[in-house]
This record gives sequence, C-alpha cells and structure tokens, in this order.
Amino acid sequence: MTDRYYIYIYIIYIYIIYIYIYIIYAPAGSCYQTSITTLQLIETPGATFLSPLFPLRQALARGVLARRRYVEKLRNVKAVVIQKNVRRWLATRRYSLILHGIIKIQSHYRRRKAKLQLKILKVRYKAKLQLNVY
Repeated sequence: MTDRYYIYIYIIYIYIIYIYIYIIYAPAGSCYQTSITTLQLIETPGATFLSPLFPLRQALARGVLARRRYVEKLRNVKAVVIQKNVRRWLATRRYSLILHGIIKIQSHYRRRKAKLQLKILKVRYKAKLQLNVY
C-alpha cells in the first residue's frame, strides 16, 4: 500500500478523535456542544468538518512534501556520485588508451631505430671482414 493510503487512514483516525474531544470538551455556546451529533456538526454551515483539523492536515501535507523533497535531493546526490564515478572511469580509460598508444608509437620508433643500427653494424662488420680477408 502506498504512503497516501496510510496518510488518509491516519487523517480519518485523527478526525474521529478530534471530533470526539471537541464534542465532549467543547466550551458552552460553541457549535461543538455535547448535544450536537457528528452529522449535525458536518452539516452546520460555517463549521465544516475539516476546519478544526486544517492545521493538522497542513502539517501532514508539509511532512509529505518535505519527505518527497528529501528523497528527490537524496536521488540527486546519488546521481551526482554515479556521474562522478563514471566520469572518473571514462577519464582513466581515455588516459590508459592514450598511454598505450604512446607506448606503441615509442616501441615502433625504437624498433625501427634498432633495425637501422643493426643494418649499419652489419655493413661495418662485412666491411671489416673484407678488410681482414685481403
């Protein structure tokens, strides 16, 4: 069941208790005298059934709205944390991809440089062998 259902049940319960207290302990001359029944109280013009409980209803409504705002704020905070972690993960992933690319470029460059040096060394070695043979 939803929170709204429980709030309605609670409000009805409070209404009954409130009316019972007003009927029994009402000051003389008010519309809430002990001889007035609940039905007469509801039908009396100017004395509505909800008027004595308006502050209570307002407090309950404010409580519900405050809880909704709190849940929404909490949801926003959680969303910010998730966004922060996703952005961090994306940044580290991007950094590692760039780093691996740089390492790959460096290794290709060093391999090519080593091949050229090997070629030069082979030429020198062959030249040296040819000089030693003659």
